[in-house]
Amino acid sequence: MHPDIIAALGTVEEVTAALGIETFLVGALVSELRAAQEGLPEPPRKTADADFAVKVRNWEEFRKLRTKLVDAGFKPHRSIEHRLLMGTAMVDLVPFGEGVQTGDAAIVWPESEFRMSVVGFEEACAEATSIDVPGGPTLRGVTVPGFFLLKVAAFMDRLPRGDPKWTSDADGIWYWLEEYAPVERDGRRFEVRELVGKEIEFPYTGGALLGLDVAKIAGEQATGIVRRFLAEQSIAYGKLVEHKAGILLGEDEFAQKRAECLGRLDAFSAGFARKG
Repeated sequence: MHPDIIAALGTVEEVTAALGIETFLVGALVSELRAAQEGLPEPPRKTADADFAVKVRNWEEFRKLRTKLVDAGFKPHRSIEHRLLMGTAMVDLVPFGEGVQTGDAAIVWPESEFRMSVVGFEEACAEATSIDVPGGPTLRGVTVPGFFLLKVAAFMDRLPRGDPKWTSDADGIWYWLEEYAPVERDGRRFEVRELVGKEIEFPYTGGALLGLDVAKIAGEQATGIVRRFLAEQSIAYGKLVEHKAGILLGEDEFAQKRAECLGRLDAFSAGFARKG
């Protein structure tokens, strides 16, 4: 990991601890670190950037944190309010909590008035656990189910407004549908029929377990978004499936990959459907 990102992570941890503000690592970096913890293949999208969810009481507290981080060596981005820079490292800070978000779990940035969804932040961060940064600090980071929940929410927020970052959300979603619950570490892979009440092809059983585990933490609003995501994307020519399968050449190859994609989504859906 680049020294700049290690230094940036350490500075965020030090400053937020001094202020008594809770921060949680989210985004592609936490996915990369969790995969390394599990001994899994590297995710397709490695990053030198870090995203933090920041639980604050109000916007004044967030502004104070940002000021302290600038005093500690960060430089503010010229146009993006939530972005700070340290050397080659980029850190995004996204506040959440009753004092800054709207009733539909969104925040509106004071300067740009840009509206950003924070659906799933409360429940994902409530389940956060320690995560070690090689050569750096130990941070609180969302779990894989929490990361997946946030990626689905981000995908559903970005895709309709044409934000190209939906493709990186899709990459994170597909990675964990394929890699979650490695058989040598999660014995539930052999009990999926009993757990979800449905026969699942063994290669897809990890996705079914991911559905179960996401359902355990998803609140009411996040649950609705996941269900809408499944309804809209579990189709042969949905954007999510096309992103994964459509890059292949040849109709036969595309059809085979598309069937695999739909199988993984169906397995996840079967697990998520067990939510009470």
